[in-house]
Order: sequence, then C-alpha cells, then structure tokens
Amino acid sequence: MEQPPKLLPNEIRLLNLLPGKWSDPIHCTWRIVSLDGNPKYKALSYVWGRSKHSQPICLNGSPIHITRHLRRALRQLRNDNEAVCLWVDAVCINQSDDEEKTEQVKMMGKIYAQSQEVVVYLGDAFSPSFSQSFTTPSDTTDAMSHTMTPKDCYSTSAFNEIDTGLVWRRPLSHKDGSYLVCFIQFLADGVDIKRFIAGTDQGSLEDVMEALRLFLSAVSWWKRVWVIQEVVIASRIMILYGSMIAPWETFVKAANRVQENARKEIPSLTPSDMKVLVEFSRRIRGIESIRNRWKSPEQITLLQLLRQFSGRKATDPRDKVYALLGLAKDKPSVEPNYGAAELDVLTDTTLDIISRSGSLDVLAGDFTMKDNNALPSWIPDWSSPPDAFIQSRIENVKYYNACKGSPVYVQLQASKELSAVYEYITQLNSKQGEGDKPDDVISNWIHTHWPSLASSPWADPLRAYQNGYIDREQCLEVIEAYYNTRGGPGCLRHHGKGVVSLPGLLIDSVIVVGETMWSDTELIPTIIAWHAMMGRSIIWEDFESTICADLVSDTATGQCRRLSPRDRDLIRTWLAKEVSHHSVPVDTSLGRQLNSLGIDVSDLGAHDSYSSSIRSFIMQATYRRKFFFTANGRTGLGPVGTEIDDTVCIFPGAKTPFILRRRPTGVGGVGGGRYRYPFIRLAMKAHEILGDCYVHRLMDGEAMHDWEDVGSNYNRLEIESHISVHQKTREDLKLAGVKWKKQADYWHQRAEAWQVANSALWRDFIGRESMLNPDIPHRREPPNRDYENLVKNYKNVKKTFNETWMVWQEMYAYDEFSIWQTTFRKWHNRLHASNSALREWKSSKLRWQDSLRDYIQVFPSGSVESKGLVHVLRKAVETVDSMLPSETMYLLTGVHIETGEQEKLAMEILGPILDKVAMVVLV
Repeated sequence: MEQPPKLLPNEIRLLNLLPGKWSDPIHCTWRIVSLDGNPKYKALSYVWGRSKHSQPICLNGSPIHITRHLRRALRQLRNDNEAVCLWVDAVCINQSDDEEKTEQVKMMGKIYAQSQEVVVYLGDAFSPSFSQSFTTPSDTTDAMSHTMTPKDCYSTSAFNEIDTGLVWRRPLSHKDGSYLVCFIQFLADGVDIKRFIAGTDQGSLEDVMEALRLFLSAVSWWKRVWVIQEVVIASRIMILYGSMIAPWETFVKAANRVQENARKEIPSLTPSDMKVLVEFSRRIRGIESIRNRWKSPEQITLLQLLRQFSGRKATDPRDKVYALLGLAKDKPSVEPNYGAAELDVLTDTTLDIISRSGSLDVLAGDFTMKDNNALPSWIPDWSSPPDAFIQSRIENVKYYNACKGSPVYVQLQASKELSAVYEYITQLNSKQGEGDKPDDVISNWIHTHWPSLASSPWADPLRAYQNGYIDREQCLEVIEAYYNTRGGPGCLRHHGKGVVSLPGLLIDSVIVVGETMWSDTELIPTIIAWHAMMGRSIIWEDFESTICADLVSDTATGQCRRLSPRDRDLIRTWLAKEVSHHSVPVDTSLGRQLNSLGIDVSDLGAHDSYSSSIRSFIMQATYRRKFFFTANGRTGLGPVGTEIDDTVCIFPGAKTPFILRRRPTGVGGVGGGRYRYPFIRLAMKAHEILGDCYVHRLMDGEAMHDWEDVGSNYNRLEIESHISVHQKTREDLKLAGVKWKKQADYWHQRAEAWQVANSALWRDFIGRESMLNPDIPHRREPPNRDYENLVKNYKNVKKTFNETWMVWQEMYAYDEFSIWQTTFRKWHNRLHASNSALREWKSSKLRWQDSLRDYIQVFPSGSVESKGLVHVLRKAVETVDSMLPSETMYLLTGVHIETGEQEKLAMEILGPILDKVAMVVLV
C-alpha cells in the first residue's frame, strides 16, 4: 500500500468500517479530518497483540495487515447495515513515520477526549476450564456475531420474585463472557449473589470466581499503559468482552460494592477468592479515581501516575512515560520524541520531576529490586509492578522532613554551566520584588545574605565580584558553594551518561544488618530475630518506633500520623501478645524485655481494636526491608540490598535519608577541582543509591543542624586556626614583606632606568631616521605601536606595585585579626595582580624588540650615515638590556609557603567536619 498523505497540524485520520456479516472480509476506508471541526467517531482502546500473527483487511481497496486481536475487535464492532466511524491508532497513524507518530502521540489526549465514546475491547472471554481458556477461537464463531448487554441476562418480571431463582432470557456461557459480565452486573445492582448462582443452573461460585481470575490475569488490556489515558479522558466508555458489552459505570458500581463489604455480600468466599475480588475492585477503582481527579481541579502529577501504573507494559519502553504525559496536570516539560534513546527519556523524566518539585521524592523506594538492572542506580524502574505495602510506604514519606525543607534544583548537562544557581537566586529575587538584571540579582543576594557572610571565607570573593576583580561565573561558584556547606538548597548536576552529582551529608554508616522481612507470616519471627541480634545495645523506645517507621493510623480519623507516647504503649502491648503466640516470652530476648516492662500478656483483649492498625503499619514499614544498626547507635529500616559499611546520607530535597554504597573507583568526566577558591571545594565521592530508608532520630531534620554547623564551624575554625598562628605568621610575613620590598625596589630602580634609557634611545633614533629616510614612515608603524604598548604596560606595573605596597603597609596598621586577615587576603590578591602586570610588560617588551629587529633588517643601507646609525642602535639596545635583573618575577616563594601553611593548618582542623559533607556522584 502506498504511503498515506501527510497530516497537517490538528488533523487525524478516521477509519470507516464498512458494514458486513461476521464472516465477511473486512473492508475499510479512511479520511482525513481536523479536530477543529468536531468530527463524530468512536475511539478504540485495545491491545495490539503480536504482530507476527497479522492478518489482512482491505483498506481503500488495498490489502494491509493488522494483528489478529485488532481484526477480531473490528468484527465485533462492525454493523450489519451501516458504516462505523472509528479512530484506531495502529491504522490511523503511520507507524513507519517517527515524526508523524511523535505529533499524533502529543494529540492522543485530545483524540480520545473528543470521541463520542471509547470502546474498550478486552478480547475473547476465557473459560474457567484450562483447556478451553487457551483454545484460539475461530473467526467464524457465530455465537459472537452479535453483542449483548448484561440486561439481556435476566427477565425483569422474574427478577422481582423473591423466593425463586432468576429466569434467564438465554443460556449463559463462559465462551461469550456473559456468565462473568452478568455476575458483575448483579454485583453492581445489589442483587443477592446466591440468587445469581441459583438462577444459572450452569455453574458454581467457584466457576465465576475462576472466570474473574482469568479476566484479570489473562486479559492483556489490564497490563498495558496506553489504555489508562484512553479511558481516563473519555467522556463515555463501553466495555466489550467476548460478545458482552456494558458501560464502565457498571464495573465501577460493582467495584464499590466489593470495597464496601465483600465478605458480607458473599460470605462463602475463600481467602483466595476474596483476593481476586479485592484485586478486581482495586483495579477498577484505581482507574476511576484518576478519572474523577482528571475532571476536578485536583492536581495529578506525572510522578503519581508513573507510580500508580508502574509495571504496565508497552511495546515501546519509552511509552511507559509518553502514555501518561497527557494526564499529568503538573505541566511536565518532557515531550514525546521517538528519536530519543530509552535511557535519555527516563533520565530526562526523572530530572524534570526533581526540577519541578524541588524534591527527591521520585527517588523514594527500593532501587535494589529493579527489573531493569541496566539503569543507573538513581533512575527509577517504571517497569516494576507496584506492591501495595511499598506503594503506601512511598506515599507516606510526606510525613517526614529529614532535609528540614531544604530544596534541590537541577543543572542540566545541556544548559550553560552555573545557570541553575543563577535561576534559583533569580526566583528568590523575584519573590522580593527586586530587579531581574544579572548584576542586580547577584548584588541583591549578597546584600540579603551579608550578615552571615561578613566574617566568613565567602566575604572576600564576593567583595572581589562587587569591585570587579572576578566575573559573574566565579561569583556564582561561590554562591553555590556557600549553599553546599549549609545544607542547601543543593544543586543536582547532570553530567550525562546517567551520572549526576549533588551535595550530601554522609551522616552515618551501617555496622549491623538483620534478615529481610519477606511476608506477613514471617513478621513476628523476623522482629524477634532483629531484637535478638541487637541484644542489650538497643534502646527499647527506638526499637518500637523503628519497626513501624514512627507511623500509625489514627483510629478516630483513619489518617496516618506520627507516634505518640500512648501509641508506643499499645505497640509494646501488641508485641507482647504476638510474641506470646510464637514462643514463651522468657525464651527470647524480646520476650524477656517485654516481661521486664511489666506487661501482662495474659490479658490484652482491651487493645484488640488497635491490633489490625498496628500490624498493618508495622507490616508496611518492614515489608521487604532489613533492620540495621549504625556506627553512631541509630536504628533503621533499609532496602533489601543493605549491607555492612553502607552509608546513610541526607540530601537537600529528600524527606528521608538514603542508603548509599561507595563505588571503588571514580567516574570519568566528573571533576572535583572546579572552584577557584580552595576553601569551597567538596570531595567528589562516587556512590550507588540503594533506596530510601527510615533512621530513627534522623527523620525530622536533626542531621541538618550538623550540616548547617559545617558552614558556621568552617568560619569559626578557620578564624581560630589563623588566630592560633597569627602572631608567628604575622612576624614571618612581615620579614618576608620587607625582603620582598627590598628586592622589588631594586628591580624597579633598574627597570625605571631601562625604561628611561630605552625611551630616550627610541626618540633619538626616530628623529635621525626621519631626516635620512623621510619617505618611509609606514615602516615605523609596527615598532612604534609596540613601543606605545610597552610604555602603557610599564605604567600599569608601577601602579600595581604602588597599590601592593600600600596594602602591605595597611596590613600592619591593624592588630585585630579579623581586619588583618581581610587585609592580608587583599595584599595576596594585589601580589597576584602585580605579577600579572609584570608578565604583560615582559611580553610587550619582547614584542617591541622583535618588531624593532624586523625594522632594522629592512633599514636602507646605501649611505655611511645609515650604517652608523644601525650600529649605534644595536649597541644601545644591548646596553639598556644589561640594566635589567635576570629575574623579573619578584614574588617571593616564602610568601606562598606561609600562605599555604595557613590553609593547610585550617584544613587539618576542618577536615573531620568537612569529611561528612561531600559532592556525592550517583551512578
């Protein structure tokens, strides 16, 4: 078939399914329409199926191949007498054109929203019989040639008969889905299920529950991610299963009834069957909750969607993100791009969520349990199916505040370096109503923060920026580093190839690890083992809080909240009761400790109402987690992969701590010496992230006090370290300064004499040469220009020398260390400025001499006078050069040694404090 014509913006193709009988070949046509014209059509939501089992249909007179699953859906939807107008993605989008595919995917939400109705095709019905379930039905099955509604299942007149069974209008069948769909209809209508079973005479409750189990497990539609947007946005939904068609509302009513009280409605259900019914309710209600939130002003974030529907499949792994973008109300910046690699899509999505939220909530969870282990450790795996306990635990991180509200912002690899910190302080500036010019933004930031900066290491470079000695980029480095040593806001910097870095507080390390709690049946034995592992080293209150992650449900409101002293008493009582059922209390360390607290395990009936809630929250906190103990005596719950020597880390933007594992080697392309100022560098330490964790006494910002103290202690200890060697250093530097002044004076005297003699020589030469050769002034232009630069640069040398000497004198006019320290830094900067001026002067001297030499070589040599002048000039240049000392760089090595010793001493004192704060590289 020839390529379809290109679509214009907001245009789609519609499929006209021509009328025919069930067994007739399928014929279709298509047409291009604009959504601006509000065309009438139905949209199909279905699972593509395997492309290798494709079958032909006729489109616009030419054969095309579609999947067997789609072909059966079209047969079910085809009308005997009139055409049906459909939008079907596999046919209406040119799947071989990535550009069209990208644009149409962006329009998908609008396409489904504007449809008259969305028909969800779930495929052929499955029989409870295993052999029947996996038999491929024939395309000529006449029993499925007409769809029915659940209302066709029973007679309305008979329905009102209380004492008799239902009178069915037609025999129910598992083969066409009527048995199961009618069961769902009766659930929705509130009919006594026993009457449903009695009225069929064709099966049992076990049959219908097995049919429901197959409906959930074998129908691929439940496992696909694209279908979520298709049904959430739709205004009207019809569910087509086998030959039965029913409105979505029927399924929602049935799910709600199960949620309200399934055990009461069907008391004979086994625990296994109850799980099936609860799963049916969970799936339907989960989608319906998103539909309701979509219609309301309530926020739906991309992160919420990715978590709720993680584990759903897509033919293209990038669609696990793209399929949900249209539902997210938090305006993600990610857009469908089928030219991007899967890793790039997942990386961009994760960074976008972090950037817009200012938090690391997206990193909550156990990253050691990924299905896709090829991903970098910090990128979530949205292909892993959700677990109810883990999902609830992730949602509950909002009750913690380990970073004390400190935000995180993102520096993308493709963005200009340091643009992120500038954007962050610009946002702060705009909130204060200040100007938005770059220099105004930075100046206002300095003015606002100056009270905490004035006596700190940050003061000098910030003053240097205000005085024009350093540029804007260097100043932004200082601002970013200022935040890094104070716990944030922190910059998460993307380095490409799945590598990011951000400042972190490496607060503790794991020294003891318990076994993993894998299931509800293992809960109490595992808790007993954890307690026995710690013995007497554990504090009882810490253990109680840790095993439930300091959370419990409020029995009055049903809401989650942090533990109270009363809750701890109830947990203790609950533990005593549970332990008594597993072993004699005195036979375990946990039992002995409970006995020592005076708890009577023989009479706990008064607290039974709390048992379910307590057990649920302990299970939620501990499921697929390990109990651990840290070097600083803290207790915690961490990911399954937690091991001894793993690190507990606090990040800006993180509501919980994280467990990290140090990488033995560094990461290429991530440097650690970016800062100009030594005192603002952080060590670069490469880690893998295992997941978030609960660490008792670290969940409410306690560690951030330590991090904030790093900055203030840095200032205090730096000053103290300088004061401790102040007098000796001051005297040593004074002697070095005198020596420097003596050497510099000698050099300047010789340089001044050279400059004067050289100027006189050049002026005399120009005068004589002009009389001998008045017609070639252009030949004098290069040496003349270089001579003028030489004079200008020598004036700058004199100026910087005088400024340096004045600051040196000023430095010894003060005894107060804080003033002396600031002046010393200024003098050190002036030394560097003088050195730079000297280098520039020396370079200009060489350039002038080179141009003079070139000029002499082309000097006319036809007269005796000319030859004599050249000879005199050469001798004069040699004489003048001999006046200069051999070493023009007069900065003393001793000065640098003394300065370096000061910094070294300060770093030795600050090392233990700064060792906790690092630039953590996550790979």
